[in-house]
Amino acid sequence: MKVPRPLRSILADSGLLLSVGVGVQLIALLLLPWVSKLYAPDTLGDLALILSISTLLSIAVGGRYEQAIVICQEPLERKHLLRLTLWITALVTLALLALTPAIEPWIGATRYATLQGKLWLIPPVVCTLGLCATLSNYALSLGHFKRIATSKAVQGLGNNGLKVDFGLFSPSVWSLWGAQIASTLLALIPLLQPLKHNKQTRVPTSRRELSQVARKYRAFPLFSLPQAAITTLLGSILILMLPLGYTTVEVGLVTMATMLARRPVQLIADSVSQVYFNRLSVAHHAQAPWRPLVRPLLLVTLVAGLPTLVLLWWAMPYLVRWFLAPAYVACTEIIRAMLVYLLVLFFTSIINVIPDIIGRQRAHLQIQLLNLFLQVALLVLLIYILRVPFVETVSTYYLVIALYHLLYGGWLLYLLRRHDQQLQRSND
Repeated sequence: MKVPRPLRSILADSGLLLSVGVGVQLIALLLLPWVSKLYAPDTLGDLALILSISTLLSIAVGGRYEQAIVICQEPLERKHLLRLTLWITALVTLALLALTPAIEPWIGATRYATLQGKLWLIPPVVCTLGLCATLSNYALSLGHFKRIATSKAVQGLGNNGLKVDFGLFSPSVWSLWGAQIASTLLALIPLLQPLKHNKQTRVPTSRRELSQVARKYRAFPLFSLPQAAITTLLGSILILMLPLGYTTVEVGLVTMATMLARRPVQLIADSVSQVYFNRLSVAHHAQAPWRPLVRPLLLVTLVAGLPTLVLLWWAMPYLVRWFLAPAYVACTEIIRAMLVYLLVLFFTSIINVIPDIIGRQRAHLQIQLLNLFLQVALLVLLIYILRVPFVETVSTYYLVIALYHLLYGGWLLYLLRRHDQQLQRSND
């Protein structure tokens, strides 16, 4: 199939990000047999809970002003936003460190008692993830795709390699946490060069200027922040709620299934999404239509995705036996249940920046709140009330959220159509 010019242009800009994402995931898949043999499912389950909480908190650590950095077209305002985000990150990290001693004794009396003594691992992960997101978006706003690609490569290869290296000495949660922290810190190094240039052309930033940009872009903490937190929570709600009726072993099985199936899809989608965010923002400011950018993506997703889905459904038992240790054989049914959801998620996660660009954050937030309510109610019903067997719970869950994402994708395409229609009317 001939790839249309707009999509070729985006693929050219995101080529490094895509190649890095694919390369990192290939290496991660090759290392999965080692990881599955070194770490028991309950150990992976503990790490998954820690990272799920950390990732959720990292969304708030910059006040979501890091997204405003990408949209901002004024260089001076962009620098003010960067400094504002770094200040907020430091303050939130200190607040988390202060709150941890108060939460530590209480968590031992809950179904999350396995995290007792490990809550101190969360603030450093939150801080490093927040810094990485901020500096990556600043580099993205300057068009430094090579630096972003290098950062992703360092983080992905470092995390997967260090999991194995540390696990050979001590296969514990601390080893997995150490791999996460070390790889994220190393990933910051390629992103520091734009800051050096920023320092050479430094313009003093007063509190008044920080307050001004904070007020100007207040829609991001008011609407984009809750929406992003809800989106992140939706991605980990299954892992966070499984302890209500199951053990960390089941959490570990879902985590391993995610590493084998969902994470590769999400990483590639995130790489393309970063470029789409930049291109759609630029097109919006230039009053150019979005359809030539998004329509080819939808066609390619369907043409390439549907045959791949059928092939993976058939091959999954063989892939699981080849990649994973016998303790993870139950991942076959979990991944099969994910496949339709992953196909739809790939498309919606790339274009879900549309509401942010056109100022529809409030409506986006309401839709995501509805989705969160649906998922929480479904999981409480399946896990806590009906006490459905584990595999049936996971299968039902992924079927329902796949149907939701179909409707969600339709709404995003409706916003795109309205954007282009309004643009055409204004030009007539």
